[in-house]
Amino acid sequence: MHLNHPAIIKFHKSFRQINKLYFLLEHCPAGSLADFLNKQKTLNVPLARHFTAEIVTALEYLREKQIVHRDLKLGNIVLEKDFHLKLIDFGTAKVLDPVLLK
Repeated sequence: MHLNHPAIIKFHKSFRQINKLYFLLEHCPAGSLADFLNKQKTLNVPLARHFTAEIVTALEYLREKQIVHRDLKLGNIVLEKDFHLKLIDFGTAKVLDPVLLK
């Protein structure tokens, strides 16, 4: 909720119904990076560099905020329709300094 970076999924709100918890997040229509790579089979160098740069930028931002994602994998990276990446699933993330989130 406190993170504001183009490569981090936007959290809007959460709500509960009976025994279920729902999260309302930003929509990323192109699915996960894992699904994309399975369909593509090969990846050209410019697109690989683009993906790598966006992941590194997101991780630099998290480092600045002293957050460790702890579950970074292809399935936890989603694509927007224009091939920009978003990190998702911060359920196991560790916040080292909560003061930096403000």
